[in-house]
Amino acid sequence: MPGWNHWKHDKNARHANYTIRRLEADAFPALGNRTVNDITAAMLIAMVRKIESRGALDIAKRVLTMCGQVFRYAVANGLAERNPAADIKPADVLKPTKKNNYARLGQKELPKLLQYCEIR
Repeated sequence: MPGWNHWKHDKNARHANYTIRRLEADAFPALGNRTVNDITAAMLIAMVRKIESRGALDIAKRVLTMCGQVFRYAVANGLAERNPAADIKPADVLKPTKKNNYARLGQKELPKLLQYCEIR
């Protein structure tokens, strides 16, 4: 895999391993044995929605980003005509995440928190 070797040479080994495992687990099975020019935005959307359906919203976003990087490399190296992932933003196809805003800590409460953290 020349593209893979080009990409991973300056990456942390743990990150590179995570990336290829994620693609093998989610992207490759969903997209099948197609050439890069045969993969459409609709296929990518179906793939990320399937990932989302199992409750893995963050992974769905990451896999879409990873696919976009693969396609970008393919286009840059004459292996694909276009990047279908460029037409998709996660917010357009995936449910929004619920953000938790935690109560802020007052200035007077900070010493007690620091003391608590030192005890543990």
